Amino acid sequence: MILLSDARELKSHIIKSGYSISGFATQIGVSPATLSLMFNKNAAISPRTAKLIVDELGSNFNDYFQILEEA
Repeated sequence: MILLSDARELKSHIIKSGYSISGFATQIGVSPATLSLMFNKNAAISPRTAKLIVDELGSNFNDYFQILEEA
């Protein structure tokens, strides 16, 4: 399971890159609701979506996400 580890830093990076959260979601091809759930509910995120986020921002996966192994 992939979880967001640093929501504040990720939001800041998105904004500094010139996007609103909604605009960023559209740019990477996911629904704004997907990012909203990720930020507000600390919901698990798909590997595909996590990769789209870090690729668009030119970031490292470990900067914002952590992988939790399920028991």
